[in-house]
Amino acid sequence: MISNLKLIKDWCDANINSVAWQRIGLELFDELSNEGIDFDQIDNPTASDEVSEKVFEAINEKIKAIYQKSIDRKTVEI
Repeated sequence: MISNLKLIKDWCDANINSVAWQRIGLELFDELSNEGIDFDQIDNPTASDEVSEKVFEAINEKIKAIYQKSIDRKTVEI
């Protein structure tokens, strides 16, 4: 399944805080970079920026570890 990076960022902004996504994005930069996502896309993702199931799981695990929350996959799938 493919997840939308902008929807993930928007979820973080709405459900955690405005800097949560920046922290997660930087901590998972290697995984995101391997998907072709650069620093500008992490900071300001567009509706066409997508990540794989594997990277979504890494993002969700990081959110759980840091913020004790979890994204419902259905809210960010394309």
